[in-house]
Amino acid sequence: MLFRSTKIWKKGDAIVYEAENGEEIRIPEGTLVSMNLWGFSKGIFEELAVRFPAFLNRALRENPLKGEFYIPTVVGGLIEEGRAAVQVLHSRDRWFGVTYKEDKPVVVSAIRKQKAAGIYSERLWD
Repeated sequence: MLFRSTKIWKKGDAIVYEAENGEEIRIPEGTLVSMNLWGFSKGIFEELAVRFPAFLNRALRENPLKGEFYIPTVVGGLIEEGRAAVQVLHSRDRWFGVTYKEDKPVVVSAIRKQKAAGIYSERLWD
């Protein structure tokens, strides 16, 4: 099942998202989610080019300050149309996402711990 929402948060011990109708829905534990790390064949760029003008027209009309062209939305649409398939690659590693400034301290701390444990090298970008 595809869940489409950019409004996902932790509520107590649960993870919930806001559906299009405003309802809060619990996401089952173990549900795969997009962390926006994708590998594509070149055909995706043609699809993005075709779909972007319609998105831009809608975003400029409806919400020009918050319009965002979400890759997972495009991919989900292609899957539903039967025009694409995806393969999920599993990792035992933990993902540390940074979306908001409030995320930074958690990620900085996690990277420090990875360095101290020898998982990451001390100088990541050299």
